[in-house]
Amino acid sequence: MALYDHDGASPYRLRNWFVPSSSRTTGTPAESEWFGVFVGIRDYLEAADLDYCGKDAYDIYREFRSLGMPAENARLLIDERATKADIEEAIKWLARVAGPEDRVIVF
Repeated sequence: MALYDHDGASPYRLRNWFVPSSSRTTGTPAESEWFGVFVGIRDYLEAADLDYCGKDAYDIYREFRSLGMPAENARLLIDERATKADIEEAIKWLARVAGPEDRVIVF
């Protein structure tokens, strides 16, 4: 999976900047953790459907999990599980669990 910077011209791999705390080689306790909320809404009532949003959210979630993000540090919200209330609760959860040194992704 390749991610691109803001201009789309410089590809870089997720693995280049995602270093889970469990795999750091400094020998010191982890100072930060990764947390993520991954949202994909495909079906809209009053707008055209976006066919790949759910798949994209799942793929990004799965990539972060494969790189070591613990399941308890991630929330995956797709279609009917991505209501306004669900998304608001996930953001509140991030505010409760993520500390000042932690890294957060909202997709």
